Amino acid sequence: MSLPLGNRKHLRVPLSSWFLYEDEGFVYKSRLVNISEGGILIESLPHVPSHSPVAVMVDIPKLPLLEGLSLSELMELRPYSFEHDLLRAQIETLRRSEMTTPVDQVFARHIAGKWFHPSSQLNQSIRAYVNSFCTNLAALWGYYLKTNGDPDRIKKVRLWANLLGYEGEAKLSFLHQQLQKDYGEIQKNL
Repeated sequence: MSLPLGNRKHLRVPLSSWFLYEDEGFVYKSRLVNISEGGILIESLPHVPSHSPVAVMVDIPKLPLLEGLSLSELMELRPYSFEHDLLRAQIETLRRSEMTTPVDQVFARHIAGKWFHPSSQLNQSIRAYVNSFCTNLAALWGYYLKTNGDPDRIKKVRLWANLLGYEGEAKLSFLHQQLQKDYGEIQKNL
């Protein structure tokens, strides 16, 4: 999961969520990789849109603050149980020039989309998600650094990370890398 700002105007954060898009009268389902107030990164497209802008429906969770929750409280939570904003929007697809043949379109792994005249409700929902994600990630990283091999603390880290969209059951060294990288990007870009 990456958060680099680089030449971007907005911080992007991971968001592993399904979304819908319409093209030529058909509705397709795909996955989001990350989101920002500037746009989205999409993966696993069953069909590359033939035009731009593209009508989409995005599902943006309202992440609760997880820092003060106990291990048993975290165990009761599931990402699908969070409140969500289900919003209609339009995106202009970017990086389409790389897909010159039908074969390129079949193997397109990621496509970036820039919001096309985003509503204030969409911007507010994204801003709330980004802020909540960053707050939760900073608290999780601080907690992780104090685990000292304690099995209960490690279990809590895994649950917390999973609720933020990370692969909580990954090897601890891999999870460490992801959290450290994303936390570092957030700190660098704030």
